[in-house]
Amino acid sequence: MVSSLLMVAGTVRGMMWYAGRTDWRVLFSGLGRQGHAAGGGQELTAAGIPYQMTEDGSGIEVGADQVDKARMEVATKGMPQSGRMGFELFDKPNGWDRSSTRR
Repeated sequence: MVSSLLMVAGTVRGMMWYAGRTDWRVLFSGLGRQGHAAGGGQELTAAGIPYQMTEDGSGIEVGADQVDKARMEVATKGMPQSGRMGFELFDKPNGWDRSSTRR
C-alpha cells in the first residue's frame, strides 16, 4: 500500500513538473553569437519577456505564449537586421509583374 502511494505521488509530481515547464519556441535563428542576438535579448529584457539563447548561441527562444508579443516588440525596434528572414520577407517586392507575362 505504501509503495502504491509513493508511486501515485511520484506520478502526480512528474505531471505537475511537465505541465509547469516552459515550452520554448525559436524567435530568431542564425543571428550570430554576438551583435544582433545580444541586442535582441536586451530588447526582450526591457520589455519584460523571458528568453534564452539557443544551444548554438546564434538564436533566441521565448516561451510559446510570448512569441507573438516578442516578435512585435523586436519588430518595432527594427531588430534583427540579419539572420533568417521572417515577416520582413513580405516587405520586398518579388519582381513579378502580372502585366509583363505572356499569354
